[in-house]
Amino acid sequence: MTSLRIALAVACLAASAGLIACGDDGGSSPSAVAVRDAWARSTADGQTAGAAYMKITGGSVDDRLLTAATPSDVARAVELHETVVAGGGMGSMTMRELDGLDVPAEETVQMSPGGYHVMLVDLAAPLVVGRSFDLVLTFANAGPQTVRVSVRDT
Repeated sequence: MTSLRIALAVACLAASAGLIACGDDGGSSPSAVAVRDAWARSTADGQTAGAAYMKITGGSVDDRLLTAATPSDVARAVELHETVVAGGGMGSMTMRELDGLDVPAEETVQMSPGGYHVMLVDLAAPLVVGRSFDLVLTFANAGPQTVRVSVRDT
């Protein structure tokens, strides 16, 4: 599954590079996205997973967040997740992995506790308040974007 994600990310980067090379004005890409307020919950010693949240605002064209990645000194793997209520709203909360997250043009997608989030799998060390780490988000149109994630208390 990880190899498939890497292959998809490489294909998207190649496609994005081709689109940028064909641009006619050399200005900023109309497909640019803006990511702000990126944060992760602090974790306890021995906790093997964490979550990161942020606001993603689309550019002038629809886009899709395809993958997220961190350096190996943060987490072994990173997945896009959604928290859902099982049983038609009367059941328990559960998470499901997403194959991507749509970012409509000029709209903001909120990643927050109880909703969409970036799951940090097999943490290398606890996420400590006051520290931060890089997270690379790869979009279908906008390409890769590195954001700084601040660790804070819930």
